[in-house]
Amino acid sequence: MSTPYYNLNILEDNSNFKIFTRVIPEHTDDFELKWHRDNGDRYITVQSGLNWKLQLDNQLPINLEINQSYFIPFNSWHRVIKGNQDLILSIKEYPKSLPS
Repeated sequence: MSTPYYNLNILEDNSNFKIFTRVIPEHTDDFELKWHRDNGDRYITVQSGLNWKLQLDNQLPINLEINQSYFIPFNSWHRVIKGNQDLILSIKEYPKSLPS
């Protein structure tokens, strides 16, 4: 199964957290940006991208602003909503295990 994103680099990877850069290309189809859960708490910082949104479960979408950070709790349903330009994120993840 392919993903609508690719990771550019891993800046740090240890037993406590991982920091990496993720790109979601502008040409990604809307249907590829699905609701999902991550296997750890995440702090995302927007490096580039216009008019993209983040929506957490049972909340209205919020605009993703360049140089702003957002917290996505472990195991919470969320999605991104397509904007303009490639969305480039710096992600700091604190891994945990999802329930089976």
